[in-house]
Amino acid sequence: MTPETMIETLAAARADLAQGRLAAAEQGFAAVLRVDPGHPGALSGQAGVLFQQRQDDAALATLARALVREPNNPVLLRERGDMLLELRQPEAALASYDAALAVNYHTRGAMYGAGMALLRLGQPEAALARFDVVVQRGPDWAPGLYQRALALQALGRLEAAVAGFDRVLAFSPLDGAVLRDRGNALQSLMRDQAAVESYSQALATLGNDAITLNNRGVSLWRLERRGEAAADFQAAVTLMPMLAPAQSNMGMLSEEIGATTDALGYFRQALAIDPNERVALLGSVTACLPPVRTEDDDLDAIRATHQAAVDTLFAWADDPERACAVTGAVAPFNLAYHDRDNRDALAHHGAHCVAAMERWRAHAGFERTASMPWEKGAGGAGRRIRLGIVSSQFWTHSVWLAIVRGWIQHMDRGRFEIHLFHTGTRLDQQTDWARQNVAAFTHGLGDAPAWAHAITAWQPDILIYPDIGMEPLPMRLASLRLADAQMVSWGHPETTGLSTIDYFISAAALEPPGAQAFYTEKLITLPRLGCCYGALPVVPQAPDLARLGVRGDVPILLCPGTPFKYAPEHDRVLARIAKRIGPCQILFFAYLRSPALSHRLMARLEQAFVAEGVDFAAHVVLVPWHLTPWFYGLMHRADVFLDTIGFSGFNTAIQAIECGLPVVTVEGDFMRGRLASGILREMEMDELVAADTAAYEDIAVRLAQDAAYRQDVRTRLLERRTRLFDDVETVRALERFLESVMG
Repeated sequence: MTPETMIETLAAARADLAQGRLAAAEQGFAAVLRVDPGHPGALSGQAGVLFQQRQDDAALATLARALVREPNNPVLLRERGDMLLELRQPEAALASYDAALAVNYHTRGAMYGAGMALLRLGQPEAALARFDVVVQRGPDWAPGLYQRALALQALGRLEAAVAGFDRVLAFSPLDGAVLRDRGNALQSLMRDQAAVESYSQALATLGNDAITLNNRGVSLWRLERRGEAAADFQAAVTLMPMLAPAQSNMGMLSEEIGATTDALGYFRQALAIDPNERVALLGSVTACLPPVRTEDDDLDAIRATHQAAVDTLFAWADDPERACAVTGAVAPFNLAYHDRDNRDALAHHGAHCVAAMERWRAHAGFERTASMPWEKGAGGAGRRIRLGIVSSQFWTHSVWLAIVRGWIQHMDRGRFEIHLFHTGTRLDQQTDWARQNVAAFTHGLGDAPAWAHAITAWQPDILIYPDIGMEPLPMRLASLRLADAQMVSWGHPETTGLSTIDYFISAAALEPPGAQAFYTEKLITLPRLGCCYGALPVVPQAPDLARLGVRGDVPILLCPGTPFKYAPEHDRVLARIAKRIGPCQILFFAYLRSPALSHRLMARLEQAFVAEGVDFAAHVVLVPWHLTPWFYGLMHRADVFLDTIGFSGFNTAIQAIECGLPVVTVEGDFMRGRLASGILREMEMDELVAADTAAYEDIAVRLAQDAAYRQDVRTRLLERRTRLFDDVETVRALERFLESVMG
C-alpha cells in the first residue's frame, strides 16, 4: 500500500465511521494496520469503531496503543478525553484534555471538553473560564455559546445565562434543548410567563418531552393555571413513569386541591423511583394533615401518622444541607385546625427543627456576633435597645395589620432602634410605609444562611418573630439562636415548640385560664387585645347581590373563613341554623389560593344539610372573593357574621364590627379559638359569645329573625367599636416588658 493509497483508505474509513457504516470503517482501518500496526490515525479510527460498538475497554486500550507511538498528540489526547467524558469519568477526562492543551493550548475541542468535564465535576466557575476562551476563539460557534450559558446558569447568574441562550438561538432558533434550558433559567428568575413560552417553543421542536412538560407545568402552576399544569404533569408521568419530579408534582397538585390520599400515592411512587426526591419527602409529611377533613376521619390516627412522617423526614435530613432545607418546609400548620392541645406535638416537631439547624450551624461554622453591652443608665439614659423583627408578612396581611403595624407606629424611637427583616417576596404600599418608619429594613437576601449572617451582623438585643409556622424561612431562622432574647407573637396563634424561642407575646383578653400549659415559651399577656389595631380607611362598595346569585329579601349570614377553618364536626350546626331560620342565605367565599378546597368544603357541607333535611342549594351560596371595599360593602348589607368554631377570626371579626355587623362566636379552649370572643368581651358584648354550639345556634337565629334586636346590637357595636382601635397602652406595655428582659 503506497502512502497515497494509505491516506485515501484512512479518509474513506473515517467517512464510513462518521456515517455509522462501522463494518466498512473497520475494514479500512484494519487494512492500514496490516501495513503499519502502530499507525496512530488507524488506531484512533479503530478505537472509534470499538467505542460505537460499546466495547469501551477495548476502545480505550486501542487509543492507548496509538498514544504509545505519539504520546503528545493533542488530537489523540482530546479523543481519549471525549471517550472518558462519555463514560462518566470527568476527572480522568479533564486530565486528558489538559494534557492536550499543554501540547497545544489552541486546541478548541480540548478546551471545550475541559469545560464540559469541569461542569460535571461541579466546578462551574472553572468551566466558565474555559468556555470564555472557546467563545473568544469562535464567537459564532453555537456549542461553545450554549455550554457557556449553562455554566452561567449553574453559577446562578441567571440573567446572563438567558442572554447566553438568546445568543445561541440567534444561530439556531429552533434548538429545543436550548429553548428548554432557557425556560429553566427564566423559571428560576420567577419569570414564569416567559418560561412557559420558551418551554412551549421547545416542545414544538422536541415533541412530547417529559422533562420539558414537567417543567412547564411548574410555571403554569405558579401562574395559577392549574388545569394546564395538571395536564402537563399527567402527560409527563404518562410519557416517563420513572420521572420522579413529575410524580412529586402530581402529588403536590393533588394535595393543593385536598385530595391527600391521591397525593400520598404519587409521593410513594416518586420515592420508589428516587428515595431522595425531596419534594416527595416533604409532601409525604404535609399530606398527612388534610386541609379539609371528612366526617369519618380518625383524628388520632391522622396525628400519629403525621408525627411518624416527621420523624422519617428528619432522619433522612441528617446531612446539614438537607437539614437546613427541610426545617420549616413541613411546618405542621394544619394542626392548628384540630381542636386539641398541640403543645406536645409541636414541641416534638420543634426539637427536630432546632437539632437540624444546629447540625447546619456546626457544619457551616456559623457563630453569631455577640450583642453590644447595654445599660439603661441613670434617668433612662443609655443606648437604644436594638430590636429586630423578622417576618415574611410586612405587607397588607393580617399579621401586619393586627400586630406589627401598631408597634412600628407607636414604639418610642428614643428607646428602641427597630430593624425589619422582611424574608418574604410580597411588597406593597404597607411595605413602603414600614420601610420609611424604621431605622433599617432588609429584604431579598435569599437563603437562610444569608439571612442568619445579616441578622447577627446587626447585633440585635432582641428578636421578635410576629409569626412562626406560616413560612419556611422564619422557622429556619427561629430555630437558631441569633439574639440573647427571642420571642414570637400570635400571628400564628400556636406555640412554636422551639427551645430557641424564649417568650410568647399574647394578650390577656385572648388567653384562657391556665394558658401557660399550652406553650413551650414563657407566656406574656399584654393588656386587653394586646395590639394597637388601626381601623382601615375603606370606602365600602355596595355589592350587586343579584349578580352574585344571592337573594336580598331574606337574612344574609356571612361565613368568611378559609375552608380549613371549618371542622366537619360543626357542619350540622350551620345546617340547623338554616333550618331554624327558614329562608336565608349563608355566604361562603371561594378560596383564591385553591378554589378546589372551597368546592370540597361545599360538598361536605351539603351532606350535613341533607342529613338535617335542609335544601342546601336554597340556603348556601359560594361567592367569588373580591377586593376589600366590596367585602366591607357586603358586611354593611349582611345581617349576621358567623365566626368559625375552634379557630376564630381576628381581622375579619374586627372588620365586621367596624361595619356594625353582629358577630356570633363560640369561646374556645385555646387562644386560637378565642380571638373574636376576646374582641366582643372587650366591648362588653358578652351576649354574642356562646359557651357551646347550641348557644351559638340560638344567638345566630335570634339575630337573623329579630330585626329590632339586631338593630340594637348594631347600634351598640358602632358606639363601642372605638374601644378596639389605637390602644397605644398595649405598645407601652410591650416596651416595658422588652426593657425588663434587657435587665
